[in-house]
This record gives sequence, structure tokens and C-alpha cells, in this order.
Amino acid sequence: MKKVSLYGLLILLLCSLFPLSASACSCLENAGVEEALERAEAVFSGKVLDVKEQKGADGYLAKAVHFSVDRAWKGVDQTEVIIATGLGGGDCGIDFVVGEEYLVYANQSSWHADISPLEAIICSRTAHLDAAEEDLRQLGEGTQPLHDVELVIEQSSPVNWWAGAIGGMGVLVVIGLLWKRKRSKK
Repeated sequence: MKKVSLYGLLILLLCSLFPLSASACSCLENAGVEEALERAEAVFSGKVLDVKEQKGADGYLAKAVHFSVDRAWKGVDQTEVIIATGLGGGDCGIDFVVGEEYLVYANQSSWHADISPLEAIICSRTAHLDAAEEDLRQLGEGTQPLHDVELVIEQSSPVNWWAGAIGGMGVLVVIGLLWKRKRSKK
């Protein structure tokens, strides 16, 4: 019985050292161009200059995406802007590629506001510029940004890798003690 409880304690310790988060992305509907423009806080086209993973205030990772803005239809009047997005998979993040051009529909950031006040997710009409011909036709000419700025993605605080190392060492110590106890009983 003690053996089972010690193994249970070990498993509980391992689970608490490496917590998993679960999130899922579900897009209810695909809005048309007019509706997406109306709902969005910012709509612009531009080239990705940089993408960096950032640790938010909630401890979860996201991406900060630095754009050079070419044209704007709403909410952007600067030559550069930084938006947030998830890492991809179940968190609705978009896999932006440095050097590629996109049409971005960004909204007020609900999950990553400490990284950027704006975020783009896969549920928006954000798309690679080559795939956004219909949107560009309906949006019209747009405007060039008025304010010339140079932005830089700030580095987030480094991940505490040493905490994981210490936790791993603790697990090894517990396993060693269990093994030693088992050998001494024989």
C-alpha cells in the first residue's frame, strides 16, 4: 500500500512541475469583407519584419509580429505596427512568416494585451496578400501611413529553465530514494 501511495505522490509531483494548458480555437462563422472591416479595430496590408515568441503576463507564450505597413484601411496610421497572435494549433494563432506580405484584420487583444493592444487570429479574414484578391478589390485603394516610426519587439523575461532543472533533479532524488528503499527491503 505504501508503495502505491509513494508512486502516486511521485506522479502528482511530476504533474505539478510541468502543468499543461489546454485551449481550443473555434471559429463560428466566416464574416464577409464588409462585416470583417466593420468588426476589426485595424485593417492593413504589410510585410512581416520580425516574429518573436513572448511570454505574457499570464505566463503563456504568444508571438509578437512586427509589420512594415504598406496600406491601411482602418485603425493604423503608422509605417510600422506590432500585433500579437497565438503560437498556432489550438490557440488561434497565425503562422506569420518573416518577409511575407499579409492583409491583416486585427482586433483589440483579449489574450495578449501585454504584448500588443492588437491581435490577429485565424478566425479573422487575415490572409497572405496573394490570397486576398477579393478582399483588396472590395476594400479599395486604402491609404499610406502618415506617421513614420521605427518599432522594435521588446524581449520578454527569459524562461526560468533552471526551475525545470531543479524539479527534474527532485524527481530523480525521489526515484533514487524509492529504488534504495525497495533494495533495502530485499
